[in-house]
Amino acid sequence: MTIIKLDDSLLVGEGLTRSCYRHPSKEWLCVKVEKERYHNVTLREISFLKRFERRGISWDMVSEYYGRIDTDKGTGYMFRLIRDEDGSVSKTLGHYLSHEADHVDYDKMRDAFFAFRHFLIMQRIQVFSLLDYNVVYQKVSSSDHRIVLIDSVGNNQFLPVADYIGFFARRVIRRKWYTFEKRLMRDYGGNTRLVSIIEDLRRHPC
Repeated sequence: MTIIKLDDSLLVGEGLTRSCYRHPSKEWLCVKVEKERYHNVTLREISFLKRFERRGISWDMVSEYYGRIDTDKGTGYMFRLIRDEDGSVSKTLGHYLSHEADHVDYDKMRDAFFAFRHFLIMQRIQVFSLLDYNVVYQKVSSSDHRIVLIDSVGNNQFLPVADYIGFFARRVIRRKWYTFEKRLMRDYGGNTRLVSIIEDLRRHPC
């Protein structure tokens, strides 16, 4: 049995429950490892991704799952690692809104927001919560920028009827999208170009 070694040089990001590493030999993959085994966050996420796969969704804006591996930090779960056209790992949306606002083409970002919202609702992609650090802003090419969901897939409703009925799923997703907009306005309200994008989204509800 081969055990993959993961060290800090491969670390992509870290959350409350999981750490995410670049796969040491497969550049298109990342490996998520849970910090505490009792969380089972990843197993819940995978169950939803498998449902999406059975429905035949597009994977353009959500990172798909590629199976388990053994690592020196415990069981690892492999997902597509989102990269930009130049090969660098795509940065979170929050990174751009916080640190690189002057280097963002906001016309392309606006299009990416509209496309991502449409994708979530039409494909019924359920999420625990939408946050600026569980989506990345991928520069696929000079003309194609996307927002891609990399974390927090699932449904935290007490009675999860949205898991099975499309109408309720879309209603829940719209509600969580509106919460996402409010968080962005709260955290980045000084970014006038982002505010303009969100106001435009609200003028054209999906």
